[in-house]
Amino acid sequence: MIIELDESIMDIKELNTNQDQDIIKSLNMLADIRKYGKHYILAKIPVLKHIVKLIKELDNNNSTKEIFEYILYNDIVQKYNQLLSMVKCKVLISTSNTTFKIEELDGIKIYNIPLPEFHKLFDLKETSFRSENIRDCEFYEHITYWFLDLKKKGINLNYKAIMGVDKVNIEYELNRSNDKTFCLIIVDSDKKYPNCEYGTTLKKCKDKYEKFKNNSVSELFYFENFHEKENLIPPSIYYKFFKRPYNRNNNKNYKENICKLISIEKEHHEHHEKLQYFDFKNGISLGDTRIKEYFKPLLAKINANNIGKVLTSRWINGD
Repeated sequence: MIIELDESIMDIKELNTNQDQDIIKSLNMLADIRKYGKHYILAKIPVLKHIVKLIKELDNNNSTKEIFEYILYNDIVQKYNQLLSMVKCKVLISTSNTTFKIEELDGIKIYNIPLPEFHKLFDLKETSFRSENIRDCEFYEHITYWFLDLKKKGINLNYKAIMGVDKVNIEYELNRSNDKTFCLIIVDSDKKYPNCEYGTTLKKCKDKYEKFKNNSVSELFYFENFHEKENLIPPSIYYKFFKRPYNRNNNKNYKENICKLISIEKEHHEHHEKLQYFDFKNGISLGDTRIKEYFKPLLAKINANNIGKVLTSRWINGD
C-alpha cells in the first residue's frame, strides 16, 4: 500500500516525549513498516526533512531517524508525483484530520488517517492479498511486475485464499474495529457472456465488501467483461506453454483448441470480445442455450462445431 505523509505534518513545531507519545509511536511504527518492507512510505522532500528534524530532537529514536533518512536519500522521492499518478487509492496520514474517514478526490480513493491514531488503528502486517487460490495471487503479482518495477523496493504481500469455511472467508480483514489490516481482494467474474450474472464467489465477496468497506482499508477488484484471469492473456501467448517439456497441457486436443482461438485472435477481430468470455479450462458449454447462441457466430466463422478446453487447472506454471 502507498502511505503518503501529508504536508500538514510540517505544522508540528516540536515533539515532547511526554505529551506527544501517540505521534512518536506512529512515526516509529511507520519506520518499522518501511524497514520490514510491509508498505511504501511516500512524502515530499520538505516533509521528510521536517520529520527527520523532529526525531533528531528526541532521545533513543536513532533507528526511526535512520529509516526516515533512508527514505529521504535512497527511496524514489524524486519520483513522488510520478508514483502518485499511477495509483487509484492511497493512505494519507495527516494532522489536519481527527478521525478515520474515506473520500474520493480526482478519481483517487483516499483513506485519511490522523497521525496520532495510526499506531492505534493498524498493525504491522503486510497487505493481505486475497484471491480464489494462492496461484491466482502469484499470477496477479507477476502481471503487476511486468508493468511496475516494485520488486526491488522490497514490498511484501501476505497471500491468502478467500475460500474458507463459509466459502468466502474475507470478513476477518474487513470487520476489525482495531488493528486494521490493508486488504486487497481480486476475484474472477465467472461471466459466460455479456450481461450474464456474476459467479457465486464474486457475489458473496461483493456483499461482504459492501457491508464493511466504510470501516476498513480494503479494495475489491474484478474484471467486469472477462470470464476469468486467463482471458487477460492472448491465446497466442498460451501456445508457448505447449512447448515446455513435460507440460500437462501438451496433448493433441488442447493444441487443436488453442489453434482455433489463435485463428480468432489473428484473423477475426470482430469476434475478439468472445475471447474475453471463453472458458479456457472447460471450453464452450453448448448445453446452455444462451452460451450457444452467443458463440454460434464465432463457431460458424471458423467452421467448427465446438471449442473444448485449452488449459489444465495448473496452467500457470505449466506443470
